[in-house]
Amino acid sequence: GGGRFYLEVRDGSADLQPYDYRDARCVFTLRSEYLLDILSGRVSPVALYRAGRISDRGDTSAGLLLADSLGVAL
Repeated sequence: GGGRFYLEVRDGSADLQPYDYRDARCVFTLRSEYLLDILSGRVSPVALYRAGRISDRGDTSAGLLLADSLGVAL
């Protein structure tokens, strides 16, 4: 599967919606299987980024906050 999704993390809860949010502070582009690998802890998002498997635009510090909120090891 694939597509565009909007993920919001607030007060310890994550909400994932299947739509393209136009005013996002930060946008990451990656394959859905990479996202699942990140969330399951099988791979670091930094490793995927360095390998060119993740691209970003906007405020990447917001992405770091997201990773921290989700408990993702960088």
